[in-house]
Amino acid sequence: MQYGYVTPSVPVFLASAEHDEGAPFAAVRAVAGGWCGRGTAVELESNGEIPLISGPIGTHVLSFFPALVASNQWITDRLAGIPAPVNCAP
Repeated sequence: MQYGYVTPSVPVFLASAEHDEGAPFAAVRAVAGGWCGRGTAVELESNGEIPLISGPIGTHVLSFFPALVASNQWITDRLAGIPAPVNCAP
């Protein structure tokens, strides 16, 4: 399945581990860049601190926890009327 063809009409927060074995960072970054290029406000948070870990509790699962704090603050700010930051896939 290919992602990123439908452009969101609302701001988007994406978080990805650079060593993610489940959702490769290059693909996530490409989706973010495509959406940015089509006018969506995108903030991509990349985490390079989590090492590549294989198995049932891999990098993909572990990357959720650091992203939880950032995503919670991101949605809190949107609900407070603060404009969404844009970094268009650093």
